[in-house]
Amino acid sequence: MRILLIEDDPVLGMAVRDQILADGHGADWVTRLADAADAVHAAAFDLILLDLMLPDGRGSDFLRKLRSAGNATPVMVLTARDQISDRIAALDVGADDYLVKPFDLFELSARIRAVGRRYAGNPNPLVTLGDIEVDLAARSVRRAGQTIALTAREWALFDAFVQRPHQLMSKPQLEERLYSFDAEVESNTIEVYVGRLRKKLGADVIETVRGMGYRLGTPGGAGLVLRHEIDEVFDSALQEVAQRVLPLAYSELLAREDGASAQHMPPVGPHREYITYMVRDGEGRVLLQSSDAEQMAIPAGLAPGFHTTARLRTYTEAAVRGTIIVTTAEELDHRAAAVRRAGMALIWPLVALVPIALAGVWLTLRLTLRPVLAFRQAIAERGRGNLAPVPEQGLPEEMAPVAGAVNALMDRLRGALEAERGFAANSAHELRTPIAAALAQTQRLMAELPEGPAQERARTIAGALRRLSRLSEKLLQLAKAEGAGLLAEAPAPLAPVLRHVIDDLDRQSARAGDIALTIAADGGPVSDLDPDAFAVLARNLIENALKHGTPDTPVHVRLDADRLEISNHGAAVPAERLAMLLRPFERGPTGADGSGLGLAIAAAICRGAGLTLEIASPIPGAADGFSAIVRFPKAFRS
Repeated sequence: MRILLIEDDPVLGMAVRDQILADGHGADWVTRLADAADAVHAAAFDLILLDLMLPDGRGSDFLRKLRSAGNATPVMVLTARDQISDRIAALDVGADDYLVKPFDLFELSARIRAVGRRYAGNPNPLVTLGDIEVDLAARSVRRAGQTIALTAREWALFDAFVQRPHQLMSKPQLEERLYSFDAEVESNTIEVYVGRLRKKLGADVIETVRGMGYRLGTPGGAGLVLRHEIDEVFDSALQEVAQRVLPLAYSELLAREDGASAQHMPPVGPHREYITYMVRDGEGRVLLQSSDAEQMAIPAGLAPGFHTTARLRTYTEAAVRGTIIVTTAEELDHRAAAVRRAGMALIWPLVALVPIALAGVWLTLRLTLRPVLAFRQAIAERGRGNLAPVPEQGLPEEMAPVAGAVNALMDRLRGALEAERGFAANSAHELRTPIAAALAQTQRLMAELPEGPAQERARTIAGALRRLSRLSEKLLQLAKAEGAGLLAEAPAPLAPVLRHVIDDLDRQSARAGDIALTIAADGGPVSDLDPDAFAVLARNLIENALKHGTPDTPVHVRLDADRLEISNHGAAVPAERLAMLLRPFERGPTGADGSGLGLAIAAAICRGAGLTLEIASPIPGAADGFSAIVRFPKAFRS
């Protein structure tokens, strides 16, 4: 155990600490409550010994804070206050024991052991582990009837395992339980003491879990239990044979005329004797024996009771003041064979039942978890535009509230997406309307003004308003691309959307007819990408090709099942600037008028929708130009 001692008296504190160390426990001694609070936060203790009157406060307040924080470490109060009211107050606050000064150090040790057993779930000081008997109160260990001496540190380590028989403890945890803060611990100390315990108690007493720590093993395991039970059965048979033979032998000897000659009892029929007997007198002469007794070579001069030789297990019973001695014997090989047969009889049914049991468990779990798996699959299918409610029918009662919460969350998400779309639409309306009005008024002013500086100024204002209109449009597109709502609830073909975009560009662009469109023979992909988002994506990529491409050269647009590819001829973009074009307000080497947002919008849509945008310059296989490829993942395509 690792114990924290909180005592301000240096003489008493030193004596108590030395007693704790002598008992094989780890001890940390502090004299102030502030230091005690730091120690409790820094390490895990098995017991706290607390004085109530300390220089920087009352121990009862420290204990109250300890319990309020949820710390359940056992606390034993050591104090000179002996009033009943003080004891009641300390116990009510959360103390587990109360010892009044002055006290006997050996009583303190006994109370420490009792508190440790009580909190470890072992109120009984006698613990049996296979053929190992542990007396926690006497601090003694016996195995197979032999007392095994342990040093104080060996006992402390073994006691840590015994008090927590099913707990896996790491090396640092064991060091914390055995040593104080100021103790110097070698890196292999725990391994050394574990090795000593295994050497004294058996290799199976402590189990190593590689990479994790140690835990108490099961000495002998199930085989030891089986062997012990079989030994009891056979020993009982030896004893019963001896007790039955003894009166019969006595009667036989009384009826015989020549009592000095040995007599063999013939077998009833052909059989093998597993238990033989031999009757001797007080001087060791054989008086009576079973048919196979000579083959056993039962030794003479055995004291009454059970004995084990190199090959026999015997039981001896004496009568008539030691003048008639009956010894029964059984070969140890017979017992070992019986243990093996019993073990095989137990193992084979288990071997047959384990696959059946595993199959039954798997089937039960499969049937039980089927609604849960279906619910998981339904949740996995949500997202990417699918915000339909998940079915709540057939779910276990524990999962129904989860389904309701998921559906409520998706309702709120659907509402947020709709609000976002509405905000973008309203913002576009509110921005476009005043710009359109200003542009219209400027154009009217241009028409009404005579040629001259005033009309030129109006023409400049009109150009600025057109650039402002395009910039606001691009900024709104970028905001939508970086938000949500890029996926539709139902898949739709992309080819009609692409044709509409190109038709619109042909009407608005001075390069009408320069766009060469190719759509795969199968009609192109059917995707759950939002049609408006795809239209913005395609429009920005095609506009970029038209603006920066060489005039009078075609812009190639190809829509396949797995990609959208757009390429144009023109000056190649240097490699060091190519990746920068995907950032907002970055422009290529051409002098074309533009906002520097087209490729940034396309990249944002691809990121948000799970697409891949690849740009290259020059065009692969060509000396100049620029290409952009949007790849659709398989999950996107129908």
